[in-house]
Amino acid sequence: MDEKVELKEILRDGAGSTPRLRTRRIEHEIELEDKKYDDHWQSCCMTIDRRATRYFSQLAIAMLIMVFCIVMLIRNDDCPSQQLYSGILTTIIGIMLPSPSLH
Repeated sequence: MDEKVELKEILRDGAGSTPRLRTRRIEHEIELEDKKYDDHWQSCCMTIDRRATRYFSQLAIAMLIMVFCIVMLIRNDDCPSQQLYSGILTTIIGIMLPSPSLH
């Protein structure tokens, strides 16, 4: 039992490890630190969550396109233009709605 504890302490401290293993541990720690800071964007005056920024940007662009298509459907009386805008509108709605599932 004491041998396992000693072995864990040696491995944790890195005393019995090779230079390659120590290098790999340092690289792993750097990768973990990079992942921690990968979800945020920093500028000179603020820090923003990357995922939320992308989500709300995509949502705003989709809403702008939808409002534009609805306005053009109301204002245009000719059928070919209405087909174009209704096609764009239904495509965006189809992309935004989740697919139905049985689970």
